[in-house]
Amino acid sequence: MTTHNHITMKNNHRNRLGWACAAGIVAVLAIAGFQGAAEKTGVVDLNKCIQQSTLGQANTAQLNAAVAARRGLIDFIRTYRVLTPEQAQKMRDLTLKANITDPEKAELERIKQEVIANDRKRNELAQKGNGLTDDEKKQLNEFAQRAQAMGAVLEAWNGDFTQDLTDLQQKLQSETIDKAKAALAQVGKAQGFSMIFETNVAPYSANDVTEAVVKQMNANR
Repeated sequence: MTTHNHITMKNNHRNRLGWACAAGIVAVLAIAGFQGAAEKTGVVDLNKCIQQSTLGQANTAQLNAAVAARRGLIDFIRTYRVLTPEQAQKMRDLTLKANITDPEKAELERIKQEVIANDRKRNELAQKGNGLTDDEKKQLNEFAQRAQAMGAVLEAWNGDFTQDLTDLQQKLQSETIDKAKAALAQVGKAQGFSMIFETNVAPYSANDVTEAVVKQMNANR
C-alpha cells in the first residue's frame, strides 16, 4: 500500500515457527540402519518435539525478538515522522544490532527523546496557525519534508524487514528440523525401530517416541 498513514510491516511470523507445514516433513519416516530381529514400529509427533525442545523454544524466541524489534522501529517512525535520514539510519542500526552495548542503548534512547521533542515542537508550531514567524514557518516546512521522507523510508524498510524475517524463519526452521530428525534417528536406532511414523499417519499406534526425541534433542545441544 502506498498511503503513509497505513504503512505496517507485513508479518506472517507467528509465536511459533509453523514447523511441520513449512518444512514439508514427510509423513512416514523410514529409519535406515536399525537393527532388530523382528519389525518394530513407532510414532512421533515431530512438531511437538520441535516446540517442546530447548532448541525449538530458543529459536522461536529469537524469531519473536526479531519481529518485535522491527515492528517497534516501524511503529516509532510512523508515530514520530520528524526524524532526519541520519537519525532514522542510526536508530535502525542500533535497534537491530545483535549485541547492543549499554552506551549504544543510551545513544538510542537519546535519539528517541530528541525525535519526540521535535515532534512536540512540530505540533506546537502547527497549532499557531497564522502567527508563525518566518523562522518558524521554515522549521515547520522542514518538519513536513522530513515526514514525507520518512514515508518513503517506511515503505522501503517494510519490504526489507519482511524479507529479513522470512529468511530468518526459514533458516531457523531448517536448523531445528534437521536436529529433530537427527535425534529421531538416534532414538530409533537405540530402541531398535524399523519404522517410525508421524502421528498424523498413525495417531493411535503404540510406541510413541516423542518424549524420547525431545530429551535426545536437548541432550545433543
